[in-house]
Amino acid sequence: ETSILEGRIGTAADQIALRTICRVASITSAPKLIPVTQAHIDGCTYIGPGGLRFAEKLVELGGKVRIPTTLNSQSTDRRRW
Repeated sequence: ETSILEGRIGTAADQIALRTICRVASITSAPKLIPVTQAHIDGCTYIGPGGLRFAEKLVELGGKVRIPTTLNSQSTDRRRW
């Protein structure tokens, strides 16, 4: 993780994602990060332009999931999908 945060490995999207994870861990007083093999992205519902800009920026910087990942899709317009 240190190598990613320092920009020695990974992409800019990796850095942003890991900084976000570290910030959430700090806010919730998590004692450490743990290894994961799958994830669920909660809170990915469109809530305004800020959240959309965040997601678009990660994509622009080459962001991709690295483990099997699911997400909520309630806000998807299935008629125009």
